[in-house]
Amino acid sequence: MRQNRAKIVAITGGIGSGKSTVTSILISLGAATLDADKINRELMEKPEYISRVGEAFPAAILNGKVDRKLLGNIVFSDPSSLELLNRIVRPMLQSMLSERIAEAARYNDAVFVECPLLFEWGIQSAFDIVWLVIAERQTRTDRVIDRDGRSKEQVDSIMNGQSASYPTSDNVIVIENNGTIEDLERRVTELYERMIGRK
Repeated sequence: MRQNRAKIVAITGGIGSGKSTVTSILISLGAATLDADKINRELMEKPEYISRVGEAFPAAILNGKVDRKLLGNIVFSDPSSLELLNRIVRPMLQSMLSERIAEAARYNDAVFVECPLLFEWGIQSAFDIVWLVIAERQTRTDRVIDRDGRSKEQVDSIMNGQSASYPTSDNVIVIENNGTIEDLERRVTELYERMIGRK
C-alpha cells in the first residue's frame, strides 16, 4: 500500500489552449486522469441539475433535458448568466469530483483532473498543483475553428466568457503550447516524470 498521499493536479486553460492534448499525453504515460467536463455532463442527466438549471435558464431546456449548446449560447454571451450558472453547478460538481478524486488517489501517486473552468468555478484550492496550459489567442482560435467548426464570432464569445488572466502562485505551473505536438510531449513528460520521482 502507498504511504504518501497522492498529488492532485488540475489541468486548466482557455478554450483551444491544448488541455485535452496534455491529458492525452498523460494517459499515454500511464497517469491517472479525470475530466471535470465529462463529470459535469453526467450531472446534467440528474433530475436536481435539470430542475435547478431549468429554473434559472428555461430556454436551455429541450425535451426535458439541458441542451448544452443552448445553455452555452446563453451563458457565454452574458457574464452575469455565466456567474449564476457557476453558482448553481459548483457545489454539485465539487461533490462528485471529490468522490472521483478520492477513489483514484487510493491507487495512484498522482491524479490529474482536466478542468476547463477551474478558476471560474473557484475550486483551485482543491488541488495541490495547477498546470495552466496557455497559447496565443490566434492559435487557440484557429484550433477551435478547425476542431469544432465554429465561427470566429462564436469562438470570440466563448473566449470572452472565460478568464482573460489567471492568478500566479508557487503551485501554478505554466505550460506554453504554441509549438509542435513534440514540444508539448517533451514538456509534459518532463513535468510528469519529475512529479512521480523518475527525475
